[in-house]
Amino acid sequence: MRTRSSSTGAVLFVTLAALAQTASTAPAVVTTGTCSVTPCTWIAFGPYTATRGTGAPVTVSESFSVANPNAVYTLRATNNQVSSANVWLNGASILTPSDFNRNVSRIDRAIQLRQQNTIAVELRSQPGASLALEIIGVDTDPPEIAHNETPGANPLGWHNSENVEVSFTCSDSTSGIAFCSTPMVVSSEGANQLQGSARDVAGNTATISVDVNIDRTPPSITINSPADGSAAAGLSATVMGTVADALSGVASNGVTCNGVEAALSGSLFNCAVTLVPGRNRITVEASDRARNTATAHVDVTTEMPSATQHIRVLDIQPAAVPANAPTAVRVTAQVDVDATLRPDTITLSRYNAQTQLALPLTRMYDDGTHGDTLRGDNVFTATIVVDEPSPSIVFFVASSSYRNLSQPVFSEPVRLFVQATSSAEQALSDLADRLDENDINAARVFFAPSAKTTDFLSHLSAEQRTRLAAVLRALRLVSSSAEVRVYRGPWREPDGTTTDIEFGLSRDALGRWVIFSW
Repeated sequence: MRTRSSSTGAVLFVTLAALAQTASTAPAVVTTGTCSVTPCTWIAFGPYTATRGTGAPVTVSESFSVANPNAVYTLRATNNQVSSANVWLNGASILTPSDFNRNVSRIDRAIQLRQQNTIAVELRSQPGASLALEIIGVDTDPPEIAHNETPGANPLGWHNSENVEVSFTCSDSTSGIAFCSTPMVVSSEGANQLQGSARDVAGNTATISVDVNIDRTPPSITINSPADGSAAAGLSATVMGTVADALSGVASNGVTCNGVEAALSGSLFNCAVTLVPGRNRITVEASDRARNTATAHVDVTTEMPSATQHIRVLDIQPAAVPANAPTAVRVTAQVDVDATLRPDTITLSRYNAQTQLALPLTRMYDDGTHGDTLRGDNVFTATIVVDEPSPSIVFFVASSSYRNLSQPVFSEPVRLFVQATSSAEQALSDLADRLDENDINAARVFFAPSAKTTDFLSHLSAEQRTRLAAVLRALRLVSSSAEVRVYRGPWREPDGTTTDIEFGLSRDALGRWVIFSW
């Protein structure tokens, strides 16, 4: 990674949309300083001493160059017994005999240089008299300093090598470089901050602060389900577990199960894998943001029920219920006719999609009672009361046991929506409160899921959260329909200007008002 800085300043104005593109790593920071005495000067030429010899006067000359001919320069002549002399610069007369006598000890004269220059001197004084010449330049600009990391960091700003060498490149367009920091080697894991410095000949300085992030430790993986050596019913399995990385963090889309990308929620992962009859190895691979990888595996054996050993949920009524209101829900399941079926084992369970565990709720009946419509039709029924305190999706499964199978056979999960009843205005107010509390995880539920939204919320500074919360509280409704609300409000830029921005809200599957456009 290379960074570069100069003395030219820049002001960055961040709009709401631009916040979503905030970089994940901090750039190098450069600070500058000037010399202790103003103005900062250096000797661009000299001292060069011309001495009067015997005989006729002679003209002597010296050539020199400067990097920046546009800087301010002064010719300084220090006189030692010279009563008459001529000094020329690039053929132009700078000092003449009228400028000299034995009482003049020093002469300073402003001059204009070229990149390539020639200074000439003729002394007309007694032998042994001398004139010392030097050209003093003024340098008001700090030097430039850049750094380079070898090997380079990955696009996320992390290294996984044993050592990282940080070298510095320094330059100055006027007086030149007097000092530039030597390379440094970093080997400690974590976030390391280094400083390099540059000083030009005139005494101006620049210091660069560099973050070098090193992570050589792979993530840790724990597979919670299925258990190693367990039996699986059917040719698919849901793999669930935890993954963690204390340094760079688990990479986005960084967990796979047998090559299939897993869904991540904090440290939890889950994914569906396809199995084959018999023994199967399920391999979970995780990578962190530094590109370290780790693997874990479990072995499972499929246990295949026959074609008639099958159960499926037919219906769930109602399909949605309000939150915080006890509601009766009727579930029916179809069981295929099989001589090994144990009818008294048919059960309705609440299913946890993350842990893959089924919590039995009640037995299901095919007896024409308990809410069942017709006795003996292999359609089993259960009625339960659902009372959820907040919007959610509740999953249910039906299961049946068979005399020749060691594990029950489960239906595919069916879902029941528990929906919110709050208004769009309340949702915006609650979102503002979550931002004030810096509860980013809670704030995410007020947005339609997207990578852009996740990145945007994750990189908000405290000042940006405050500004966004103020906008949300100042929004006004500009259009409304049965399914969509559009609000508009002022976004204040750092320079004091304001821009109107719009938020579009609609209800999600849980009945919550969420922001789908902004």
